[in-house]
Amino acid sequence: MWHPNQDTLYNYTFLDLSNGPLIFNTPYTNGRYYSASFIDMWHNVFATVGKRTTGTKPNKFLVIGPNWKEKTPSGINVIKAPTSIVWLLIRTTVYPGENQNIVYQLNKKFNLKTLNGHNPII
Repeated sequence: MWHPNQDTLYNYTFLDLSNGPLIFNTPYTNGRYYSASFIDMWHNVFATVGKRTTGTKPNKFLVIGPNWKEKTPSGINVIKAPTSIVWLLIRTTVYPGENQNIVYQLNKKFNLKTLNGHNPII
């Protein structure tokens, strides 16, 4: 099977922000490279978080759509999306010779929640 990168695991999902914002939590990656790109419906990357931009400590981001007018909670980074539907693409490095399951388990720690703490993924 051919993969775009042999040293990278990919995760992706689509976010529907039409019913309100979502909280995106990133785990501690212990210095491991990852990037999480937010892509609008015109395929423009409008935000990227990860080792190069926000570091590898746990982080929390509030992703809001273009129509969100409410006050945002304090102590959280805000990512404003230009469209209500967003593609979230997460890439995480797999080190040479490493068991991919280690990275798979790490990737399961990236998560999305609604403002009231529910899982938006069905």
